[in-house]
Amino acid sequence: MNTSILMAVWVVLSTGCAATTSFVSAKDPNFHGMLTELFVVSQVGSEGEISGDLFKTELERTAQGCGIRVGVTNMSKLELDPGIHLRRFKSFGSKYLLTLAATGGTKNDGTIVVSTYDARLYDASDQIVWRADVRLSLGGTIREDRGSTELARGLLIKLNTDGVTRWCASLVEPVTESDRGQPRR
Repeated sequence: MNTSILMAVWVVLSTGCAATTSFVSAKDPNFHGMLTELFVVSQVGSEGEISGDLFKTELERTAQGCGIRVGVTNMSKLELDPGIHLRRFKSFGSKYLLTLAATGGTKNDGTIVVSTYDARLYDASDQIVWRADVRLSLGGTIREDRGSTELARGLLIKLNTDGVTRWCASLVEPVTESDRGQPRR
């Protein structure tokens, strides 16, 4: 094997491949959103696939840059007081609740490579007005912040393009590898 091939393999293995998200969604045709605030109860990170705290931080930061007020609470699969999340939602004061439930995934040699989530957006009358099957492919990502960033941005982009949240042009601008983890302007 020549040196250039070994060098290419080393670069791929040391940096990891980019994480990607895919969504299949449906929106209630009677719902005419353009939300500017949203509260999220999230099980992201409950399987150790990525950091739930990094996802929370990235989701709140990116949404804020779009003029959308977002609050996030992390829920473990072994939650002892699930009512705390409802109290946080009420304290936040949003009419809309988005739940992100971990539904499974795929492991390769003991490492999670794909995580799946069920996303449901409820209005004040507890009706589901938007729903999505979410698939986060970690693609060999070594740094968990890449998966957290990709999932947060992907979710906001999907809500944006489905007409659920107010339009935010910065979400549809391409993000380069050097932009990841950097505040968006």
